[in-house]
Amino acid sequence: MVEAALGLIDREGLTGFSVRRLASNLGVYPAAVYWHLGRRNDILAAVVDHVLKEVGKAPAAPSWEESLRRICFAYRAALRCHPNVAPLLGADLTSNLGVPLDFVESVFAALHRGASGSRGGGPAEAGSLRLDAHSASTKRKKR
Repeated sequence: MVEAALGLIDREGLTGFSVRRLASNLGVYPAAVYWHLGRRNDILAAVVDHVLKEVGKAPAAPSWEESLRRICFAYRAALRCHPNVAPLLGADLTSNLGVPLDFVESVFAALHRGASGSRGGGPAEAGSLRLDAHSASTKRKKR
């Protein structure tokens, strides 16, 4: 069902996505979609999770900078394959619950490596990055 939702979003965009249309494409009643996947925002969160599931598994690199670069390139590649999903990653949407914690953890691990390294110029000097992982994990537990 999640892949069908992603396919619909890829073809029709977010404005063309509806639970009713997804159900029609699957040949089921909308109630069946709600039963298995939940509300529209739950479905969108599952789509984001599906698109980004491999991003957090980018191979480790010798330096924190290269690790972070690989994660960012994998993230960009995922969104290039599914550009209509990009708006779901905005700061104010409840679908942010779909951002996989593996992805967040890989970013934090790379930044931690840089912060704990013996060289100067750690991630703090590379710019600020704010990920509210605690908030996301708290919201996930409430679902």
